[in-house]
Amino acid sequence: MIYFIADMEIPAVKIGYTAQPVAQRLFQLQAASPHKLALLAAFPGEKSDERKLHAAYAQYRIHREWFRMEGLLAEVVALAEAWPRLPRETIDKISSAVAAFQAGDVAGCCRILEIPSEKCNAD
Repeated sequence: MIYFIADMEIPAVKIGYTAQPVAQRLFQLQAASPHKLALLAAFPGEKSDERKLHAAYAQYRIHREWFRMEGLLAEVVALAEAWPRLPRETIDKISSAVAAFQAGDVAGCCRILEIPSEKCNAD
């Protein structure tokens, strides 16, 4: 599982991978942290997915797997926090776009999200 765990006091987010239950991982991290931590999101994924996310957000890295909540990463965190309150149609649209992106269909992802083709780099 891939997880996003936030330390809102800093604010920072840990992007990690675990093979154990995410709640157990949160408990382990909380035991070692002086700040209150919160699980923002968890979804199926592998260690390789964690590495891709780390590379994607490298410019926000604080230390190892901890990242500043700025820029695109802050937007992803906001989406993760809002996810339970989103209308079903929006969730389905986002899920379809993610599936297209994971399949390598960047243009399809952009179409689903209604991103103009000139702003969508499908190369």
